[in-house]
Amino acid sequence: MRFLTSPTSLAALALLLTAGTAGAGPLNPPAGPIASTYKTLQDAEPRTAINATNTPGTADSAYRITQPGSYYLTGDLVVTGDRHGIVIAAHNVTIDLNGFSIRGSNAEGRAGIIGGLHQLRNINIRNGSIRDFALAGVSFSDHDDWSRPRLGRVEHLRISNCGVGIGPGGEYTVADCNISGGATGIYGWGELLVERCHVTETSGVGIFSLTGSTTVRQCRIDDPGTHGVQITQGIVEACEIVSPGQNGVHIFSSGVVRACSISTAAERGIVTGLGSLIESNRVHNYGDAGIRADQCSRIVNNLVFYSLAVNPTSTQVAIEAPTGGCHIEGNTITKGDIGIQAQAGGNLIIRNAFSGIGTVWSLSGTNSYGPLAGGGGQFSTTNPLANVTY
Repeated sequence: MRFLTSPTSLAALALLLTAGTAGAGPLNPPAGPIASTYKTLQDAEPRTAINATNTPGTADSAYRITQPGSYYLTGDLVVTGDRHGIVIAAHNVTIDLNGFSIRGSNAEGRAGIIGGLHQLRNINIRNGSIRDFALAGVSFSDHDDWSRPRLGRVEHLRISNCGVGIGPGGEYTVADCNISGGATGIYGWGELLVERCHVTETSGVGIFSLTGSTTVRQCRIDDPGTHGVQITQGIVEACEIVSPGQNGVHIFSSGVVRACSISTAAERGIVTGLGSLIESNRVHNYGDAGIRADQCSRIVNNLVFYSLAVNPTSTQVAIEAPTGGCHIEGNTITKGDIGIQAQAGGNLIIRNAFSGIGTVWSLSGTNSYGPLAGGGGQFSTTNPLANVTY
């Protein structure tokens, strides 16, 4: 068999073979010992061990960090006497607890990790546990200047038996932390994001934030001594709050409470200031009111019900509008003494459903509302704005 080749195809074949040889590199290795071309972990992510050599302590701290950088624990830290665990006296610091714990002696005014510099910025703490510090597990709050952004993050910590679990600075994120015991779980100063945290059995507020706007979402708070979540303004979303000693959610100013479940609040399930949105929540059992909102608020599509025996010492009001001017629509209200109570006029009340309520509504002033239909059998109205009893 003969193959026919042209000068053009032979030239192309020669070029291909030459290119392949050039790309393969030399056949003989260079002289000398073989050395790795890969980076070490220290090269890829420079980190400094927290120890007496790298981060020597002082009279009031086991360790003190004075330079920016990434630091990590190499073992459990047991703090004896009247000292903080770790003081951070530099901006731009990350501490990885590396799965280890910091344990204190409950000395007054001491914290596991604390800021040692005014307006501390860009601090990140993660991955470990802290317990037995009378002041706080982690504390970066500047009470005298909350407005300066500090842009830090605290995540994946387990904190127990500390006065405050986590006291973040302004514009911090606190995520995926588990806090138990102590006075307050998370105590912030505004511009704060708290997500996926579990706070249990605090003597005071579960999650507390003054000034600025705060967002709390996908958190669970069990058995707080006073309020589950208490913030100046902001958003509380998709949270579960069980057995608060006072209110489940308390927002001083305007805010949004959406898709939360609140059970057995000693006083009120949800309390908000004017201009709030309270939407698609489940409020189950309450001492005084299920939902209480000031004027210009919108209270829509909530389930408010009472399953305990009638309380002879107080009146249970499912939805309360003490200053009037609220839009109350699409709520399902079951049992309790009063369904809707408005101490001032200007409310719009439509499409609500009532069951087992002593008094469907108690209204003052001039209000706008759909007709009340029901009482057994087929409804006698086709008005799309009607409220119904069943």
